[in-house]
Amino acid sequence: MGTTPNKARIIQTITSAAVQYKQHLVGKTFLYVFEGRMIEVAYHAKEFRHLTGVAARGLTALSFYDKAVDGTLQESQIYFDVNHRFHLCKRKMKHIQNLASVANSALIVLEDAGTATETYHFAFTELKFTLCLGRDIDPVTGSQKSDYYIVKSLRDGDMFDRSVHQYECNYIFSRKNDQKLYDTPCYSDGKVSIHDLPEDVKTKLLPALLSEREGSKVC
Repeated sequence: MGTTPNKARIIQTITSAAVQYKQHLVGKTFLYVFEGRMIEVAYHAKEFRHLTGVAARGLTALSFYDKAVDGTLQESQIYFDVNHRFHLCKRKMKHIQNLASVANSALIVLEDAGTATETYHFAFTELKFTLCLGRDIDPVTGSQKSDYYIVKSLRDGDMFDRSVHQYECNYIFSRKNDQKLYDTPCYSDGKVSIHDLPEDVKTKLLPALLSEREGSKVC
């Protein structure tokens, strides 16, 4: 399980995905608007390792990510076991390089999406894969660290039949983490005017966005 050629290909895919994850997602917060509702999602570097499905030897989640980004992750540093199965990792590898699509393309927002072991309050699917989200909880104290949702799991397939509600995502906006207001429109489905969004959504947007001509993906 996990032969050298297989590990080499997996590391190559992980490295490519980490570079894109850093370029498009890390250091930013995203606002997803659907059905007159909204959720804010932050993509942290330390969550990347879990999305790959591999176990790491002698590496923290952050050092794993750093090595993947700079291309120094070694075959000897990853392995597979009963909790990190090789066949599941291979399925994740089909999608992990497309993670940036959850920030700039058409999505379905799933509510209360469940697996055999956990129910996720929200998840995003672009049909081929699903990204499951959970609250930003401190693993030691169990307290909520922020109001943002963070990535918890990457799943093969759409998970429609495992969710209670499904909604079309109308807008995606982004901002850098050191900014207070969302200043970049990443996606619009063209069905809802930005001027018709709920007031609590508008208060999170840079005022200039409300006076600009509406368009689709520019992120």
